[in-house]
Amino acid sequence: SKIDKVIKEKKIFKLYFKGGEISAKTILFATGSSWRRLNIPGEKELANRGVHYCALCDGPLHRGKTAAVIGGGNSAVKEAFELANFAEKVYLICRAAKLKAEPANLEKIENNKKIKIIYNTNITAILGSGKAEALKLDSPHQDSDILKIQAVFIAVGHVARSDLAQSLAVKTTRNGDIKVDRDSQ
Repeated sequence: SKIDKVIKEKKIFKLYFKGGEISAKTILFATGSSWRRLNIPGEKELANRGVHYCALCDGPLHRGKTAAVIGGGNSAVKEAFELANFAEKVYLICRAAKLKAEPANLEKIENNKKIKIIYNTNITAILGSGKAEALKLDSPHQDSDILKIQAVFIAVGHVARSDLAQSLAVKTTRNGDIKVDRDSQ
């Protein structure tokens, strides 16, 4: 069951979930993270219908198609490289003037003829009727602010799922990751 709330009373933790509660002397947080979203029109509506977050998982669904990867870091570069194993063409759309990735990964991207990098561009919407069909760009690419695609993979980072820990005043980093010591406590 999903834990909705945690309260500490003296030396006991009370964990509340739909339909009940349990008590524990110790809690181990292993909540992981979730993909960071762009929160743009079409992203939620077309999720799993051309809008994805994992090229390794969903790339094979788009064999021989035109796809895009959104992001500018190491994760986005790796996603584009993985997606190129399946897609006919891959656009890597980066909002900055250059990619922030390891040199070895940059070299792989630059030498892959299937991958076209578009710099200084943001995606303002994902367009499509029942499935992703195009991206709306904030600056024109080849004289158009619409880029036709059949899939888009969003690779703009992860968000820590540390809300329950934070509710107990557990210390976290700026990104929300739980701080631990050498003993993982």
